[in-house]
Amino acid sequence: MFAICWSGHREGRGTTLGRAIIGVKKSTGTWLQPESRVAARERGDHGMSEGERRFRDLADSVDGMFFTCNLDGTCTFVSRGIVELVGFSRERFMERGYYDAVAEEDRERVGRCWEIAARTHVPFSYDVGLYTPDGSVRQCHIKVRLGRDGRGEGAQWVGTVTERDELLGTDDVLTAIRQRRDLRDVVPIEIAENVRDILWLLDWPTLRTRYLNKAYEDIFGRSRAEIDGKIEDWVARVHPADRERFVAAAAARTGGAFDEEYRIVRPDGGVRWVRNKASPVRDASGNVTHIFGVCEDITERRELESQLRATQKMESIGQLAGGIAHDFNNLLTIIVACNEELLEELRDVPALREPLLETRLAVQRATSLTRDLLAFSRRRHHDPKVVDLNEVVSEAERMLRRLLGEDVAFSTGLAPRLPCVRIDAAQFTSVLVNFAVNARHAMPKGGVLALATYELEAGAPPPAMDPHFTAHIGVRLPPARHVVLEITDTGAGFDRAVADRIFEPFFTTKTAGKGTGLGLAVVHGIVKQCGGHIEVASALGVGTTFRVFLPAAGHASPSTRDAVTPDLRGTETVLLVEDESAVRRAASRGLEARGFRVLGAGDAEEALRILEGRRGEIDILVTDVVLPKMDGRSLVERVTERFPNVKVLYTSGYANDDVSRYGLSLADVAFIEKPYTPHRLVRKMRQVLDEAPATARSKREAG
Repeated sequence: MFAICWSGHREGRGTTLGRAIIGVKKSTGTWLQPESRVAARERGDHGMSEGERRFRDLADSVDGMFFTCNLDGTCTFVSRGIVELVGFSRERFMERGYYDAVAEEDRERVGRCWEIAARTHVPFSYDVGLYTPDGSVRQCHIKVRLGRDGRGEGAQWVGTVTERDELLGTDDVLTAIRQRRDLRDVVPIEIAENVRDILWLLDWPTLRTRYLNKAYEDIFGRSRAEIDGKIEDWVARVHPADRERFVAAAAARTGGAFDEEYRIVRPDGGVRWVRNKASPVRDASGNVTHIFGVCEDITERRELESQLRATQKMESIGQLAGGIAHDFNNLLTIIVACNEELLEELRDVPALREPLLETRLAVQRATSLTRDLLAFSRRRHHDPKVVDLNEVVSEAERMLRRLLGEDVAFSTGLAPRLPCVRIDAAQFTSVLVNFAVNARHAMPKGGVLALATYELEAGAPPPAMDPHFTAHIGVRLPPARHVVLEITDTGAGFDRAVADRIFEPFFTTKTAGKGTGLGLAVVHGIVKQCGGHIEVASALGVGTTFRVFLPAAGHASPSTRDAVTPDLRGTETVLLVEDESAVRRAASRGLEARGFRVLGAGDAEEALRILEGRRGEIDILVTDVVLPKMDGRSLVERVTERFPNVKVLYTSGYANDDVSRYGLSLADVAFIEKPYTPHRLVRKMRQVLDEAPATARSKREAG
């Protein structure tokens, strides 16, 4: 197989292949400027530079099918062989990739492969059917690897296309095998020895190996001489967990036909997946004389499939989390409202207030757990605020202790008067939990986990790591003041090879079924999103230390967590739209107890009828985003069109990502998240009601 890696640059109009395959949308670049395309066609060289034209002419003089793409999948070059196979012009490839040429049943699967590769930069391969100019489908195998520049960094994708018939053998090849009885007499040895897949030939029925090409040594990592004609030597290389299945499948073959995927074990202990396909070769009388087969290394494909399953699993968890959060937050809203009512009524009965205060603390913890669940599933928008990192750690400490268990000693050393940092506290809690979960897995028989915070002045080097740590991935910090979070465990540790890949998506050292390999990748993404950096050091049998460096965002301010705010009240008329009747009743009682007049509606249609009947009386509309029949955003559009003086406050128990599906940007509207207390609801309503009309109108116009 022959491929050319072209490192030249051009501005490309193309389609991200993964998107093109499933027909989502095109990229926004231009391969040739529109005004130059007519001139290009007139010149017959597509407007290429002299160097590009020479490259094309040289590449087209070589027999072979290959292409190059940018890292996002935008097609930059296709060889003449591909153009002739599918019958498209090069310009059409730049417009749509090979979307029209891919068999319909393969488009979604191939599209997912490209989407995963765009995120992970992992080489991959796949089988695909391509339409040809006469309407037939040719089965092809595409292998894509990452071309690197002079600094060793990924620069572009380089792909090769092989027609499956070339590897599986045509009638001419099978006829020649019957006549000459040796694969080396069928295919020129230079070709057979350079095919990347294993070509093999067995005598039938003795099952003696007649030929193996060099690819066997590359894939199995062993010399061909070891087989010595015995099929048993091949079987011995099959992974023990797959050997029984492999032998049973081979024994059940019909006339020598065989197609099986299994693992093999290399001498260095490495495991690879292969697909072994075989076809019988018959003589003129129809008797089987040989078995001819191709064994392909499909490790990359299996890894991509595994990554895809993990991604789909996480997406499913995220969808489940959104639904659970909605129902759970509605229940918590009812509990919170009733709890607050009872606390007000029993203000002078301390004996009864004590259990109610405990109930309120339990609800707060339940609310925190719901938000953690959404953070794990990455379904919350990044909402950074200036916070005290020590407070975030302290609030998460109880949950971390539960995760670690009683056999792990947990200690914290939080430096006083730290500068604040700008982070999303909910997301950063998931960072702490990920570190704790990994430490728990590294210490199955118990150990110590120590968490500390401290300040690092601008330009100052971080403290030296434990000298016993042999694997160290350091960071280069910008000359600025940082707040440092340091997490150290006494677990199993890891070596430099693991450290180099520790933040890669889907990379995990845990056994199958014990982890997705996404935890530290998510941690890395959150820290980077905050403008921070991560350093890691470890050693086998010693333990591991992670350091998270976050840019300082000013001096710490006194905590307002326990600040007492006045009990706000009002006399305005509120239209409360909430499909959960228990939530509606609880919120209405809390608002009425603070002087508001409340009109309740179970859906948008009922709310519109009330507005028409009470024209001019409604001061503020408080509506859930997700409603039956008509969603909250559509309701608000109709209300603001007909009743422009009515203020609006949205609420929802769904995850923020689910809310955004309704076209709402929470940064541009008044919004309160469930569960809320009546006090929080009134405070938010007062902010909206007391806002100047001009300001409210300008915000709506901007939205």
